[in-house]
Amino acid sequence: MYEVLTHEAEKAIQIVKAVPADKRALAVKMAEIYAAGLADGVELVTMRTERKDADATNPKAV
Repeated sequence: MYEVLTHEAEKAIQIVKAVPADKRALAVKMAEIYAAGLADGVELVTMRTERKDADATNPKAV
């Protein structure tokens, strides 16, 4: 089992090394932007849900 995992890890490392460094940096930046957008979206949904909950419990509060 250990040998299989080691072999698969080595294959993954070779694949990553095959991608030019500038392309890897671009992929990392794109992933960071995506993650930031996803976090903002989650925050907006949370705010909307909290507002709906507040409206449902106290309609005159708005």
